[in-house]
Amino acid sequence: MKWLKYNADCEISVMDAMVYISMIYAKPDRCHVHAHHHSFLEMHFQQEGLMEFVLDFNETVRVLPGEWILLGKDVYHEENVSEQCSGYIIRLEIRSAEKTSPFEEWKNSAWIKGEIDPEVQKLIRWVFEEADEENPGAYDMVRSLCTVLLIHLIRQTSASDSLRSRKRSHSSDDRTILDEYFDGIFRQDGRQLSIGELAGMMRFSTRQVSRILQQEYGMTFSQKLNVTRTKLAEHLLLHTDLSVRQIAGQCGVSAAYLNRCFRDQLGMSPMKFRKERKTENGTDICL
Repeated sequence: MKWLKYNADCEISVMDAMVYISMIYAKPDRCHVHAHHHSFLEMHFQQEGLMEFVLDFNETVRVLPGEWILLGKDVYHEENVSEQCSGYIIRLEIRSAEKTSPFEEWKNSAWIKGEIDPEVQKLIRWVFEEADEENPGAYDMVRSLCTVLLIHLIRQTSASDSLRSRKRSHSSDDRTILDEYFDGIFRQDGRQLSIGELAGMMRFSTRQVSRILQQEYGMTFSQKLNVTRTKLAEHLLLHTDLSVRQIAGQCGVSAAYLNRCFRDQLGMSPMKFRKERKTENGTDICL
């Protein structure tokens, strides 16, 4: 396997659904990736080594060689890898799906996991060989092979009970900019985020960005910012001994404001969240 980033940019009509494949990657040397999220689905096929995904800061899912996982929209995930870790990634979006389509379940799942059977393994390699060699008709071959691959995976997951419910159009580039901008909070570099800065990055007016935020997240800029701050605070409350005041500072707000965010979103204070979640997980409570 060698490094590959291929802009598939193809739409597939399959099983009463319209599926958009944006990018495919081959990564022979994967590395740790801090918490982030996407406004699209991301499918990982593990070839070598162990991957651990920490989902929404509290659920750890291990993916072994010969397994694959589909991560849902807006699911925060951190990626931890072992040595000699490699695999393939496909980014996709379920643009539309009939209620009877099995892709409707994919669209609303937090994550789905399965095994890479020999037929799926063959298809994955074929897809990436075509993308890498770019022979005449390669784009059409990639599109056709992705269709067959999706059908195989749907057949596999339809017979399993591994679906996890989770609810949740602009170009994939716009959504990537949005996701990465808000995820900048997790870098804790002290930079203050603003809708004006985001609008400049996207080359839109602030009014256009506000409209896009409503369409993508169903939130205003401030609401999305507060949700992301709360996610960071949840992580720090569960995985550090920092005080609420210190955590609020790392989130760029006052302790009183963070407390209000928690009560609005979770119906409890940060201290109560830490106590209850650590008690549930059977860990020591650090107050």
